[in-house]
Amino acid sequence: MAYTLIYFFSSMQKTLPWTVCEDEWLPLGCVEQSTQKLDYCSMNITQLLTDNKACRCFLNVTDSILSDQGFNCTNVTYQGDVPVPVAQLYFDKTVINKADDFYPDTGNPQWKLALCLLLSWIVVVLCLVVYFTATFPYVILLILLIRGATLDGAIDGVKYFLIPEWSKLADLKVWIAAAGHMFFSLSVSFGGIIMFGSYNKFSNNVYGDALLIAVMDLVTSIIAGFVIFTTFGALAKKTGLEVSEVARGGYGLAFVAYPEALSNLPLPQLWSVLFFFMLFTLGLDSEVR
Repeated sequence: MAYTLIYFFSSMQKTLPWTVCEDEWLPLGCVEQSTQKLDYCSMNITQLLTDNKACRCFLNVTDSILSDQGFNCTNVTYQGDVPVPVAQLYFDKTVINKADDFYPDTGNPQWKLALCLLLSWIVVVLCLVVYFTATFPYVILLILLIRGATLDGAIDGVKYFLIPEWSKLADLKVWIAAAGHMFFSLSVSFGGIIMFGSYNKFSNNVYGDALLIAVMDLVTSIIAGFVIFTTFGALAKKTGLEVSEVARGGYGLAFVAYPEALSNLPLPQLWSVLFFFMLFTLGLDSEVR
């Protein structure tokens, strides 16, 4: 919830902050177009472009291009070990202020996260809008789905989403991930389903409710998959990468990969606001319930 609110408010800025490298991130290997095919810098690179006092090396850059642009950037040592997407650095350094090394203590509280978390709970206490938060995310999903389906390259993302790799069925990690997703999305063993069931009549059709919940969860997951991978397909075609190279999992999906994909669309602020407002309403609905 706190992460979502930070991204939601940041989406209203003229320039999305996860699209521009801060000066202090440049030594860490920050790249603004992380999904471009870059010939990343190493020692004594001579074919470089300069930007914000930092040298970036690109694929197929010639000396003539450098001379035409007036750049003279030779024998420069790249300071970062591995190029890092700006969206990843924004999440690590601005949102959660992740430490460079492991420390045994928990560190200082992040006031932005604390305020956003407080705001989310204030909304929960003052505004019991269960019916709105339960239905409105589907409206935003439909809007994002229509927009994603109209993008060039969306079909590539759909194919990646729907066409299975049968060899993965022999991988135990896939089954573990699927089981984890099942427990999380259906709230199995979290107590929520048991709490809801306590309000039912004794003669309520439990089997019918269980089937309805499972079907609705499946349909919602499929719709969300189309929303995400149509956008990833368009981003992959634009950058010349495979869809698998664009997509990420875990927190990186919602707070790194998808925001980065949205930033490449026309009116990125609009789509970012809609997306993070949808995440906020989903989290709000869970907290209210």
